[in-house]
Amino acid sequence: MEYLSIGRKRLHGYKLLGRGDRGHNLRGKQDLGHSNVLRGVYMPDKYGDVIIPMTVLRRLECTLEPTKDKVLAAYRADPDRAPKALCRDATEIRHPMRKNQGEKRYELTRADREEIVRLYSDFDDSDPRVKVFDYREFEYREYTVIQPMRRNYALSEERLEVMLEGRTLNAVWDEETIERLQAKDELKPSEEKRLKRLMGGKPAYDAIVGALRAHVSDEAYDTPEAFDAVLRHALAGCDVTAALRAKIAAALSERDEDAPIQKDRRGNVIYDGDTKDTERVPMLVDVDEYMEREVHPYVKDAHVTFDEDLTKKKPVIKTGAEIPFTRYFYKYQEPEEPEDVLAEVLALDAQADAGLKALMGGE
Repeated sequence: MEYLSIGRKRLHGYKLLGRGDRGHNLRGKQDLGHSNVLRGVYMPDKYGDVIIPMTVLRRLECTLEPTKDKVLAAYRADPDRAPKALCRDATEIRHPMRKNQGEKRYELTRADREEIVRLYSDFDDSDPRVKVFDYREFEYREYTVIQPMRRNYALSEERLEVMLEGRTLNAVWDEETIERLQAKDELKPSEEKRLKRLMGGKPAYDAIVGALRAHVSDEAYDTPEAFDAVLRHALAGCDVTAALRAKIAAALSERDEDAPIQKDRRGNVIYDGDTKDTERVPMLVDVDEYMEREVHPYVKDAHVTFDEDLTKKKPVIKTGAEIPFTRYFYKYQEPEEPEDVLAEVLALDAQADAGLKALMGGE
């Protein structure tokens, strides 16, 4: 018999421990493997978020087991109900407790419970507390929306300072990384190699920064090819690879909607990662229609992709479901008139003044 540290009931053949019992994992060395299987990716500090709710659901399932088949059969036999999902707003169906229990101030009486069950049984969406939806309305796909690369480039003083504050040249010399590696008691071979390279990179770093400062200009270029020629000239006396030069160019660029769209050698559009965003599109809505209605009026050249990939070792999941109760049952409240608010404030101010005068003996 395996043991878990929650509750005192039996669940799927597992005896659950109470508060007085020791340990969070399964008892016995022979049970540790089973513990890992049961908890999956959840560590002990997550048991309360996962295992306890699942235990409650399992107990509820066991309670409903005797009538499960009959209820499901009736549900499927009703053509108006089977493909639908009913949401109920029962937040106001409650009664205040005679005595608060901590933060708990309300309770559900028998009449309250019967009213909640009735709302579900009647399946009548004429009641403002009830809304009926096609269950597929809750499902969505998360699409990536990105814009083509449009940038201008300039070796200005302002952009150069921003670049130096970043990590563009950290592969050449980085004081913080050097201090961190030197503070370690023992270094891996790769870390020793990196530390040696960084410590010898200060002259190269100073040469690059000095060369860039010597060619500062406010002239802007709208293609990376034109700006690359400028960088080649500025860094002619420095040991700079093509990759580092491209990194410097990217750090000295800014988004420019008037610049031409950049393409690779094969003529394919290059997309700007800085513009990447996501859109949750309901399953029932065509993504092209959604883009035309919700995105393209504001970003004409936005491109959309669906990046879900379940074949990877760590699957990329972009399909999900949510039930936005707040949006479905939101009740708009008219804001108070400014004149009424001002009058209320003035009345409270006068009341405070009167109280202060009475406290001071009418002076």
